[in-house]
Amino acid sequence: MKILLAIILREFKNFYKNKILFCVVLFCPLILAFVLGGIFSNRVVIKMPVAVLDADQSKLSRMIMRNLEASRSFTIKYHVESPEHIQSLIYQQEIILGLVIPKHLWRDIKRGNVATVTAFVDGSNLLTVNLALADLKVLIATISAGIKLKFLQKIGSNESRGLALIQTIKTDISKLYNPGFNYLHYMAPGIWIAVLHQIILLLGSLLIVSEIENKTFSEFLNLSNHRWYLIIAGKLIPPFLISLLFFDIYFRVIFPLFAIQFKGSIPLMVLISALFSLCTLSLGLVISLWAERSLDAIKGVLLIGSPAFILSGYTWPTNNMPLFIQPISYALPLTPYLRGLRKVFQQGGSWENIYGDSLILILMTGTFLLISVLMLQKRIRYIERIERGA
Repeated sequence: MKILLAIILREFKNFYKNKILFCVVLFCPLILAFVLGGIFSNRVVIKMPVAVLDADQSKLSRMIMRNLEASRSFTIKYHVESPEHIQSLIYQQEIILGLVIPKHLWRDIKRGNVATVTAFVDGSNLLTVNLALADLKVLIATISAGIKLKFLQKIGSNESRGLALIQTIKTDISKLYNPGFNYLHYMAPGIWIAVLHQIILLLGSLLIVSEIENKTFSEFLNLSNHRWYLIIAGKLIPPFLISLLFFDIYFRVIFPLFAIQFKGSIPLMVLISALFSLCTLSLGLVISLWAERSLDAIKGVLLIGSPAFILSGYTWPTNNMPLFIQPISYALPLTPYLRGLRKVFQQGGSWENIYGDSLILILMTGTFLLISVLMLQKRIRYIERIERGA
């Protein structure tokens, strides 16, 4: 026990002496939490810039523009004279959407003809465009329904009968867990955890390779009496405690600070976060034992950590990924953890809901630790042979 405590104390001292790593680990998670959380501070996309070409100049076209301007989603930034001008504004990224109200729109509707308004959108910004088109369809459908209702009332239908004819089938949508489709509640937690994942993986990847680079590995072996279990435990415990501290700060301070409601149990989330931290550190330890230099270890972290968030299934369903990519997604610690995060934080799930994800993290940790032990024993034997030869 004394040897283990000596190793842990040594690790904390070395961590403090490495000023660059100390600052990265201590300040980056907090700074990035505020920066990345601030991006989504509006919670939903509002006041998307729109250009309108009003070729009809009628009471109806003016009503369409008033409804556009009054909506939360749009603001009319330009009134233009040609579709080419709209396309130019989209190319210059001045607008998200351009609406063309054709000539004789109101006349065609009064004659009972189907009228069409044309929307030009910037397809290079898929997320914003989908939001803009969805809101535009609702707005146009509402105006269209109002026109139909007035027509039916003129031919003798009362309001309730007219509404029934307009909307034969009504859709009642129940939005669960994130009813406001709030992007702050959806994206920010996932991105915050992805940042922590990178930092934890970086900590793990430097555990052994830094000793080799600093030529202190033999000294470290002597301190641990060449016992692999003391080496691994002594190396993992300090960054494990640091990562748990940050998870607790995120759940108890950062989430409330951004008014993100945590529906589930924070202690339960800290528990699965502990499993995730240990799993990620174990993966980092494998990288550290594989690398010959710190630069190689950082390359390994970038190779694994950079695509991990996209591969995790948080923003794109894993089962819609190509079959050869899915095993890579399932082999990453971030995948089961983010699945568990969503169940607890957004859906208020209990231990039964995250038992499977927790078991996956435990199995992954065991696998990474087993690989680490084999690699570490091989390195210890190599150092011992060199020492005997000397």
